[in-house]
Amino acid sequence: MRGVRRLGVVCLLATILSYVECQNEYLFLSNGTDILRLLPGGTSSVVISSQYIGRAVGLAIDRDNGLLFWSDVSASKRGIYKADLNGDNIRKIVDNDVYEVNGLTVDWAANNLYWTDERTRRIEVADYDGGKRRTLISTGLQFPRGIVAEPKNGYLFWNDQGTKKIERSKLDGTSRTVLVGSGLYWPNQMTVQYSGGTEKLFWVDGWNKTIQSCSLDGSNLNQAVSDLTSVSDGNPLFGLAVYKNNIYTSIWNNGKIVTGSTKTVVYSGIGSDKMFSLAAVDTTLPDLGMNNQCHKMSTGCSHLCLPTGATTSRCSCPTFGGLTLSSDSKTCRKLSKILLYALADAGEVGYADTAVLQSATGLLDRYLVARSNRPVAVAYDPLQQMVYWSDVYDRAIYRAKLDGSQREVFLNSSQSIGIVDGLAVDISQGRLYFSNMGFVTVNNVAYSWQRIEMIRLDKSERKIIVADVEKPRALWVDQANKYLYYSDWGTTARVMRSKLDGSGAIEIKTGLKNPNSILVDGADIYVVDARAKDSSVNGSVLKGNKDGSSLNDLSAIQLQTPFGMAKDGKYLVVSDWGSSSIKSLNTDTGAVTEVISGLGKPMGLLVTDVQNSVQSGVPCQGVTNDCTDICVVQPSSSTASCTCSSYDVEVLKTDRKTCAAPQNFVLFADMNAIKLVSLDQNTNRDPQTIIQGNSYFSNFAALVYNKQTQTMYFSDVNRRIIFQAKLDGSDLRTFYSPNHTIDGMTLGNGRLYWTDYFSGKIASVNLNGADMKEHVTGLHKPRAIAVTQTYIFWTEWGNNTRVAKAPLSGGALVILLQGNLKWPNSLKVDEDNNKLYVADGYSKKVYTSDLNGVGRQELPGFNSNAQHLYDINIQDNSLFFSDWTDREIAKVDLSSRSKDVLATTLMRPTQMVVQYTVPPATTPMKVPTTTATAVDTTPPVFTFCPSNMRVVTKETSMTVYWQQPTAKDDRGNVHLDSNLAPGETFLAGSTTQVMYTARDEAGNSAPCRFSVEVVKITTGCDDLPVPLNGNFRCQKSGDNTTCVLGCTNPRFIDTSKYSDKYICANSAKWSPPVTNNALPDVCLLPQPPQEIGYNFVMKLRGSCTNTVPFKSKVVAELIKHLQNMPACFAKLGNSDIKLCYEDQISVNCTNTSGRKRRAVEEFLANLNLVATLQTHNNPSLHADYARLVEFIQNISHSLNDFTVTVDNVDFTTANVSAAPVPAQLRCMDTQANVGGYCVSCPAGTIKDNVLKRCVQCNANQYQDEEGKTSCKNCPPKSTSPKGAFLQSQCIAEVTTAPPEASIGMIVGIIVGVIAVIVIVIVVVVIIRRRKPDMSEDQVDYANPAYEEIPADKLGLKTPEGPYTQLDLNLGSKGDEGYASLHLGRKE
Repeated sequence: MRGVRRLGVVCLLATILSYVECQNEYLFLSNGTDILRLLPGGTSSVVISSQYIGRAVGLAIDRDNGLLFWSDVSASKRGIYKADLNGDNIRKIVDNDVYEVNGLTVDWAANNLYWTDERTRRIEVADYDGGKRRTLISTGLQFPRGIVAEPKNGYLFWNDQGTKKIERSKLDGTSRTVLVGSGLYWPNQMTVQYSGGTEKLFWVDGWNKTIQSCSLDGSNLNQAVSDLTSVSDGNPLFGLAVYKNNIYTSIWNNGKIVTGSTKTVVYSGIGSDKMFSLAAVDTTLPDLGMNNQCHKMSTGCSHLCLPTGATTSRCSCPTFGGLTLSSDSKTCRKLSKILLYALADAGEVGYADTAVLQSATGLLDRYLVARSNRPVAVAYDPLQQMVYWSDVYDRAIYRAKLDGSQREVFLNSSQSIGIVDGLAVDISQGRLYFSNMGFVTVNNVAYSWQRIEMIRLDKSERKIIVADVEKPRALWVDQANKYLYYSDWGTTARVMRSKLDGSGAIEIKTGLKNPNSILVDGADIYVVDARAKDSSVNGSVLKGNKDGSSLNDLSAIQLQTPFGMAKDGKYLVVSDWGSSSIKSLNTDTGAVTEVISGLGKPMGLLVTDVQNSVQSGVPCQGVTNDCTDICVVQPSSSTASCTCSSYDVEVLKTDRKTCAAPQNFVLFADMNAIKLVSLDQNTNRDPQTIIQGNSYFSNFAALVYNKQTQTMYFSDVNRRIIFQAKLDGSDLRTFYSPNHTIDGMTLGNGRLYWTDYFSGKIASVNLNGADMKEHVTGLHKPRAIAVTQTYIFWTEWGNNTRVAKAPLSGGALVILLQGNLKWPNSLKVDEDNNKLYVADGYSKKVYTSDLNGVGRQELPGFNSNAQHLYDINIQDNSLFFSDWTDREIAKVDLSSRSKDVLATTLMRPTQMVVQYTVPPATTPMKVPTTTATAVDTTPPVFTFCPSNMRVVTKETSMTVYWQQPTAKDDRGNVHLDSNLAPGETFLAGSTTQVMYTARDEAGNSAPCRFSVEVVKITTGCDDLPVPLNGNFRCQKSGDNTTCVLGCTNPRFIDTSKYSDKYICANSAKWSPPVTNNALPDVCLLPQPPQEIGYNFVMKLRGSCTNTVPFKSKVVAELIKHLQNMPACFAKLGNSDIKLCYEDQISVNCTNTSGRKRRAVEEFLANLNLVATLQTHNNPSLHADYARLVEFIQNISHSLNDFTVTVDNVDFTTANVSAAPVPAQLRCMDTQANVGGYCVSCPAGTIKDNVLKRCVQCNANQYQDEEGKTSCKNCPPKSTSPKGAFLQSQCIAEVTTAPPEASIGMIVGIIVGVIAVIVIVIVVVVIIRRRKPDMSEDQVDYANPAYEEIPADKLGLKTPEGPYTQLDLNLGSKGDEGYASLHLGRKE
């Protein structure tokens, strides 16, 4: 029953002494490691010990129910907990999707718990069991911290260290308003004081060292209630609690709790110095909030009851769970029909009851399926009740149950997924249709893909059905008539209709601008045209006949930039970027209602039944067909067509039913995939994807094929690996990892040969992966390669572009062709006819000569057949070639010179293999499909992420460097991108969020976030350097400025070299002085000792016989007893721990009573137990050390129970004493002994093995790794400060030309002027050519990916090879721009 007091009598607080005087009234404190009860007289007792806590921060108390709540932000125990006030009945109530809960508060009247989460940037509420949980605030927050519920009036208050505001809402999250918007810096814990019938809001500002207050409406603001600078020692304030007229606050780092009114220190030295939250138990307070309906339990809410005022409330349902509030406004229920929506900026995929479409108030509560970085399109399968959505930031399609469970990655960038704007489920056929486009850039040239695909909902039978589309977006499946509608918002924006397999496409409507959404309802079609390319007009919804005729604007609904659309009977729903809203139009009355507003850019919409038991979800069920692979129902619904998967080696044969592997084919590398096109007669020529790499990280270049073993070998120039696989894609694995950039490969003499573009080598290895040899070195950018039994042939791109050969047995190289070559990309040797073929990509010509380079001539008429020639292959009288610019594989008949395009709409085809085999067998053999590998859904893990940084400057801005984060993944490489880089300039007074994202090759990602705060101080001293892994906290008092240095836990200050406090006085110099402009080695990371042990002395009762057999018997029994302990023989990480051996135990028949006699009544057994840890390359060293300490300490308890029987006499333990054995500090060569700890020399320093300590790198050097013994030199003509810990701190030298005007200078100026004129002319020409599309760039798009320009529209030519730079545009959530991630090498 609510409101029942459990604490007994009311007692008094001695305000004069400023502490609590009786056991039923006290303060609680979270200090990171424990939760303490603060007792009278400055003492304390542990309520919740470190055994149950990782890092406790937030704290809240329900006095009446006798409950204690706290948050734990540690990685191992992260969550929210509750227990009884005496520490009993500990249980975890919230354990998922919480990360950094700093603020915690309770509404004791309604029994609801509220919290802030700085990492998720949300404010949430749950019942006391944590099961009924709801997100209240998820927008407009940066670093939410303190929070307090005020049940008497039904208010919720919180502060934000990012926005530097204090806000208020009702306890249901509505009526949000700003109370205090200035004068705040680091607001932390908040509380409400009830005194004399009035209420006042208090909070601490950690930076300003003040306690501040205001009335509950924001009036009577007092930002200097108490200034605690004098007792804070320069440390920030954190916790706050009020009891009657006394205010208690905790001070971080110095371990003090003081009263605000008298500034008296009432507690100090109680455990950790990290004082976090406070909570007071005050039995003198009256019952508050007891008049609310939630407290009286009169609302009948089935789940959450949320107060909306002093006496009013409303019912609500959990954010996740698939429920919504029913029409009785009390009961949470499952729905039969829903409106699905995606909010890109808010990162939410949600649903609503379709009843909201006719509601005048719109959607009060949002219910979610999932949170996602930037969701766009939504679709639904009512047979499995599964929601599908695309995320254009993650480059992925996800799915989950409506209640949020069973979430998984359906497809991602490792499966060739880019930006997916459109999704549609064909319920009857059990398929998902999706648009798919994206690009990567190499040397400033974009290589793109644009297509529409379909796939079974069990992830099988994936097929590219539309490839000739420029910018696909909207999709709609007309399930009744078996048609697919789709939009293309490219140069010729239009709406198309095709059969469900993509064939028979016709234009429905042209002349559009931005067709974002399509909907078919009976005989009508609705089209959303955002018209974003024309900023002079707003977007609209068009309605007309399904054939595209009579399309007219629905002018009743006023829109700006509409995107998504859905329909439920007479209600048409549209999402509008321009007004940041989702609107509902009653098509009968013209009435318009806002369903959702103020949440950024709303995207995809769908109205759907939650369940459907009519459809089968089985393709072609009831339709006669003999398809061996994919069956697609035709519009008549009585016939079907057969096709084959696009991600398989099999193609459709001449019977139009059977899928089988072709006998004749072209196999080729296409940027991020290995593909095949059939050369068999009368077969489909659509490219088949055999191996699909990561859309953005894979960069396949060289490719060869062994016909005898049906094995292909191909190189990835980004990862510098050679892979091998069977022709059907199975048995894919790493063949060899030479760490070379391999542009060309060939097979011969039982070996695989390759060129290394960067190192200038030609190497080979046996086909078993052994016996690697380097044949030729010292080349300049070798690319193509061929071998005979006696010679290696190759091309070079470098300064001396040429074709050469060298004997395999060793010897001088011979130049075969030189001159009139610029991009010699391909080389083929015809040994039978003594002929050499060389393809030059720049001139688009093929040259021939004999194998000695004699008789060079151009292959006539070929240069008109390619735009950028890469690889060639000669078969009979045909020349096959790959073309980058036209993105195709083609062949030319050398007699008729006719061209036949074999595959088009590719990305960037490179090396290829042309295979002619025996004629097809009578019965085509079914080749196994590509072996599926386990889907990697585990994100990378950051092994190092910088802590929040605080720097000080007297200037208006400051350049800040930080150590680069590092991450690892359990399956391979990790790629990092960030919104900011070390060396950025930040404005004084600003706090900037820096975000790094680690992505693995499966497309999984993990964030690393930290803030850079630049504090401006008025002082005559120079700027303090940025301490690596530390911060300065500065406070000005009079003319002096004091800055205290602190390190991030568990690092410590090397006090032998640095002070922890620096003062700037009238001398305008820091004391002690700071001589260099970098402090890389001030904060050191201690390592555990290599050895740990304890010496146990046992006193045994009984007469000791001073004989070897007696002592041996006691030792043997002791070992037997100890072997039951897990510490005796343990495996900890890489350390083998061996304790409890005979040589570690001795028995001493010492006369403990002092009486001289042969047999004494007590004797001693000594156990010297020492364990050695493996400290080198042991990632679990710290955890091993902690466990080992626990093991050895547990032995003491076991020894107290020891009993041994010798010669029928029992000996028992009298007592056990233990003393630690001094640990032997054995540091590795890369570590130094500092203050009794082994420390790895931090970045910016190295271990000097002569001085036996860490020393800073000299000027013009840097070291960006820990634990090194030598520094790295800066690049030529660049300088760095002493102690540089990043290469970016090496700044290029600025040189000044001599003042005399030489002839060379004059010529240079003239050439420069001419160059500028030429550039201006080129720019003007380009602008004029692009003028019709310029309006695209003038629109503020929610996701700039929508304005990506395909490669074939850029008109750019690559100046060199395709592998020198890979620029990946990755959108950042909430950003309007894109960051560029450079992979591979850059010339």
